[in-house]
Amino acid sequence: MKGILFTGGAAPKTDFVRDELKTADMIVAADSGFDTAIGMGIVPEIVLGDMDSIKDVSVFENYPDLRVLSYPCDKDKTDTELGLLLLRDNKMDEIVLIGGGGGRMDHFLGIVFLFDREISPDIWYTDSTKLQKIKGRIQVSLGIGKEVSFFPCGSQPCQMVSAGLKWPLNGFVWEKGDMSISNRVTEDPFVIEMLKGQLVLLNQLEDDNN
Repeated sequence: MKGILFTGGAAPKTDFVRDELKTADMIVAADSGFDTAIGMGIVPEIVLGDMDSIKDVSVFENYPDLRVLSYPCDKDKTDTELGLLLLRDNKMDEIVLIGGGGGRMDHFLGIVFLFDREISPDIWYTDSTKLQKIKGRIQVSLGIGKEVSFFPCGSQPCQMVSAGLKWPLNGFVWEKGDMSISNRVTEDPFVIEMLKGQLVLLNQLEDDNN
């Protein structure tokens, strides 16, 4: 089942995540992610966090079915982490994170480092970028000539094979700090198969008319 988590920070245009939202089984907002969700015409089932960034908490009164889970500002987990845990507790085996772009660098890096954990987003959309965790084998259709980048994630070294990239990833064993930046798609779809560990695939979000 698919869970959507809206979090604070810059988010993509609705068109980029419309299909994700249509197929969601559960939608949660973390703090000001609520404002993002409402801006996309989505009313989440639950909003949680310390509520220090929401424009006007009185707006909750307009949504009588909304569950509000309030937490203190001084806590061990971020609002985004709390949202991830809630979705996993509700048996969501795929989590899509929306938002988190721009803003404070510590908040941004805090989400990046979540990809090294067992409970992490499977896909993350910021205002300009899509990040996707690769486990096993995946086919991706972006269009020939598009740029893609790859980074190892998790606690283990990773090894992979690829087809359809200008610079193949075959035979490499990547540790933390290794990467493939601005690789280029030569076949659509291209294929990545993980032999060991996990990667994060990053590509820029682009309007069809760009």
